Amino acid sequence: MASARRIDSLYCTAETAEDVVRCVIAETHKEADDVRNEVEAAVLERIQALQARQRELLEQIDQLVQTKVENLETQLRQIQSGSCPPAPAEDREDPDAPPMDGVFLLRADSVIRFSDPFLVVSAHFLMMRNFAIAVLAMLSVGSFADESMQALAADDESASLNLLQHKGSAQVDEESLEAMTDPETAVTMSTPGIAFLEEGEGRFGCGVIYCASAAGNKCCHEALSAVCCGPGARCHNGGGLAMCM
Repeated sequence: MASARRIDSLYCTAETAEDVVRCVIAETHKEADDVRNEVEAAVLERIQALQARQRELLEQIDQLVQTKVENLETQLRQIQSGSCPPAPAEDREDPDAPPMDGVFLLRADSVIRFSDPFLVVSAHFLMMRNFAIAVLAMLSVGSFADESMQALAADDESASLNLLQHKGSAQVDEESLEAMTDPETAVTMSTPGIAFLEEGEGRFGCGVIYCASAAGNKCCHEALSAVCCGPGARCHNGGGLAMCM
């Protein structure tokens, strides 16, 4: 990111003052345009990287599904053809029961269950993408540092890993859900400067947090969370998670 050259003062006369001011204004606009272009390019690069990661995850899901389906279909053919060995006694509900001809064990323990955790973590993944875009758009020249990009990349990596790790669970991970919907997270995901953890004068309740009662501020409340959105922001439902767009 380019660093801006600060101009504190310039010598001029009454005759040259107008020309000097106009030159400074022109330079200011040019530097601002350069910064806008760099921010836009950084955001676009970030979005493309996240979309590529999303495609990778979806491809991995498809491969897992294909593998499990092929395994089940192979077992079905073996059972129908009689080439599958009978269920062993230790796998039956009553190991002491007499053997039952024609009873086979269908091994389906590795079947993926696409349930709430998958949807919740997917929404968290999209929420982190939108949060990254919002942070990058608000950064000034001085605060656009590598540490910010590394922190966002770490959040993205965590969300991506959670997306894969939760695919086999049939119950919502309560700790992960609580971490996504606690008050501090709600304040972080709100429009900066208008969300608070404590009740106070000029604030109204919004789920587990409080929003500033300024014109245009609104509470975006969804099934799993609530955030405070500033003027011009649109409330978006990301799989039950509230987001300001």
